[in-house]
Amino acid sequence: MYFRRHHTLFSVLPTNHLYYGYADQLACQNLVNWFVQLKINPTAELAIEAFLHRFWLANANDTRYFGTGAFNRKALGFGRSASHGSRDVGTEVEVVVSYRIGNQWSLAAGYAYMSGGDVFEGQDTRWAFGQLAFTH
Repeated sequence: MYFRRHHTLFSVLPTNHLYYGYADQLACQNLVNWFVQLKINPTAELAIEAFLHRFWLANANDTRYFGTGAFNRKALGFGRSASHGSRDVGTEVEVVVSYRIGNQWSLAAGYAYMSGGDVFEGQDTRWAFGQLAFTH
């Protein structure tokens, strides 16, 4: 098996959502992520979270990496795209609202908007989700 030398942090099994944005456009490789988070609980059952991420590549001569880890034998579950000579990845804004129903059930809904920078050639990404969870 042939392996190329890789001079970028290789996060084997990343946990993307909590740290690199819900839109899942990035992996923690060649990435600088400055973010702020606001979390409020208006009631015991209701939680609202808002995130603001600002992403840059650590090195414009490297690429943007994406994916969530080892599931594909050929690519190890990661892909990459050209940086176009820029470090500007973009800005992502996210809002997640969750509501606890009793002790075992909860509902959550979220929305993420990523304004793509030069690395994404100005393309924006929108992503939304809904979740019903049961905890035993």
